[in-house]
Amino acid sequence: MKTIFKLLLTALLLLYAITANAQLKVQSDGKVRIGGGTVTPGAPLEVQESNKTTELRVLATTNNDAIIWGANLTFAYGFGVGADGKGYIWQNVNNRVPIIKFENNKTMFDVGNYDVWIDYNGGGPTIRPSTTNTGYLGTSSYMWNAAYFSNLYRVNEYILSDKKVKFNIKPITSPLATLLKLNGVTFDYTAEAFGSTDSECRRELIKQGKNRLGFIAQEVKEVLPSLVIHNDSTDLNYINYDGIIPILVESVKELDGKIHVGDSVIQSLEERIQELETELSQSKMSEINTSELKSDESILYQNSPNPFNNDTEIRYRISDSANRSVINLYNLQGIQIKSYTLNTTGASSLLIHSNELQPGQYLYTLIVDGREVGTKKMILTN
Repeated sequence: MKTIFKLLLTALLLLYAITANAQLKVQSDGKVRIGGGTVTPGAPLEVQESNKTTELRVLATTNNDAIIWGANLTFAYGFGVGADGKGYIWQNVNNRVPIIKFENNKTMFDVGNYDVWIDYNGGGPTIRPSTTNTGYLGTSSYMWNAAYFSNLYRVNEYILSDKKVKFNIKPITSPLATLLKLNGVTFDYTAEAFGSTDSECRRELIKQGKNRLGFIAQEVKEVLPSLVIHNDSTDLNYINYDGIIPILVESVKELDGKIHVGDSVIQSLEERIQELETELSQSKMSEINTSELKSDESILYQNSPNPFNNDTEIRYRISDSANRSVINLYNLQGIQIKSYTLNTTGASSLLIHSNELQPGQYLYTLIVDGREVGTKKMILTN
C-alpha cells in the first residue's frame, strides 16, 4: 500500500511538471523541487513557482472523487472533491469516512449520529446541529469560561445551586432595607455597547436597546458589590440580575411579617373600640335612666356603631304624652327611602340591618306628633 501511494504521488507530480512546463530538480541531499522556483527545498518534495500562483491539482475528468492523502503507519486523512461536487476531508484510506464537508457557504462536521453545521442564515454565520434539540456546547467536565452575546434566546435555564457545592451559608439580613437602596431606571443603550463595526445587525441592536429597564451597575455595586463584576477586556461593569431574586423573596417575607403584626394591632384596637362603645352605650343608657327619663321630652340619639357594616342601633325616647312617632330615613339628596313607626313611648331603640340599605351616607329624623325632634347622620360601609 505504501509503495502504491508513493508511485501514485510521483506520477501526479510528474504530470504537474509536464503540463505546467515546470522543472523537476533533485538536490544533492535527495530533496525534490518541482516548478519554476529557485529556493532550496525545505521538505523532501516541494512545488515552487516564481511570480505567479502555485497550484497542485488532482483532476478527475469524470464525476469521481479526486483526493490527496496524507498518511502514516496508523492514520490517514485525505482532502479533495467528492463525486457529488462537494469538498471533503476524509479519514481511512481503505474505508473512507467524511469528517468535514464543504458545501457552498456551509461547512459540516461529522460527529457520529449527528452533524454540526457552520453556515449562513441571512443575518450572519451560524453554528447549528443537523437535528434540532440535539447536541451540547461544552460538558460538565469541559466548560467554556465565558460567552458573549448581544441577544440570547432560550427555553430553559438552570443555574448551579446544589447545597453540596455551597458553604458559609447565612440568611440575608435586612433584605427590605437593602432593596430600598436600589434605584430602578429606564434607559437607552449607547451605540458603543454593540461594538464599533457598522452592520445591519448592529443597527437593529441599537434600536432594540432603547427604553430598557434595569439598574446602574455602579450604584448596585455600592449596595451589593458581590453582584457586580468588572470585565477588564471591555472596561465595563456587568450585573448578576439573578442575584437580586433572593433579596426580593426575603423582602416580601419581611413585609408579610410586618403585615401580620399590623393585622394583630388592628384587631386589638378594634376589640378595644368595641369595649369602649359598649361602655359608652351603658353609660348613656344610665344617663337616660337617671336624668333624661325624669323629663317628659322626646330625644333622638346617635346610632351605634357608626360607621357600621352589619347592624346599628338607634336609641330614642318618646314623650309619654305623644300620640304618633316615626323615624324617617333619607338619602343625602333629601329623598325619603324608609319610615319606621314607633308604637311605644318612653326609652327604646330601633335596629337597622345593613342588608336593608346600600353602602353610603344617610340621615335619620325623629318626628313626634308632626314635630321634628332631631336629625342625625349615619354611614354604612361595605
